[in-house]
Amino acid sequence: MALSIAKERELSEVEGRVRGEFLEDLLHGTYGDEAAAQRRARHVGYPLHGSHIVVLVDIDDFRGFNRARQISEDAIQALKRDFLRRVTAVVRASYQRALVQGRSDQVVGLLPLGTEVGDHQAKSHALGLQIQQAISEWKPGFTVSVGFSAPIEAPSAVEGALREVTSVMESLARFKRWGQVVAVPELGLTGLLAAVSDERLVDYSRRHLGPLVEHDAARKSALVATLRAYLETGEQQHAAQRLRVHPNTLRYRLDRIREITGLNLEDPETRLNLSVALRVQSLLGM
Repeated sequence: MALSIAKERELSEVEGRVRGEFLEDLLHGTYGDEAAAQRRARHVGYPLHGSHIVVLVDIDDFRGFNRARQISEDAIQALKRDFLRRVTAVVRASYQRALVQGRSDQVVGLLPLGTEVGDHQAKSHALGLQIQQAISEWKPGFTVSVGFSAPIEAPSAVEGALREVTSVMESLARFKRWGQVVAVPELGLTGLLAAVSDERLVDYSRRHLGPLVEHDAARKSALVATLRAYLETGEQQHAAQRLRVHPNTLRYRLDRIREITGLNLEDPETRLNLSVALRVQSLLGM
């Protein structure tokens, strides 16, 4: 029985290595031609036809975790192996033939959607939450962010999809938005802002919101919060309800915002600039 178990374990390790090598070649675009990719896909039992999504699971602030706990290198490697095993188990429960591979403090996977994509976004989001829950139960206080690509064709689009998802995850980490489950198509404005340096983002926000921020700090007022509520609701009555103030109070605050900034809040371009500046402020925690 011991020999049989050892043999099964060895076969499982070899199979995992072969599947992992195939996934790495897909992710790096080094799979050869499409015919070669199709042969290897059949060999490892992965359905290459239809649509697929790339998923990336990233341990939040792993360097900070290491610094805080002074973990040995052996312990770090053991933790990463356990992390990979637990993420793989959750992914395979929903996508039995998924390709999953560990990469440092990340886990990357290729999930087959088949020819019927259906409501893949809801299914992906649910999978991301399941992964987060499994990791939280394994190590309380240990959080991960999960990113998904849009549906793609394989093998040609896998490399580009990984680049996109990696960029998204780096953006989340840069803005310290940890514990997220996001899909590339849903990122919107945040994805565009991620390509801009922090210095330019700070300058942009200060140019448009600086006088209001200074006024709030000096007078302990809430003009920035008022502006945010007004722009997000698009209507004074709803903004007053959100802020739980009388409509007359809201109108007074909007008049003060106009006086301090000299801006016309009815101008579409002005409203857009202010909305983007407020988003930047939220992302950078200003």
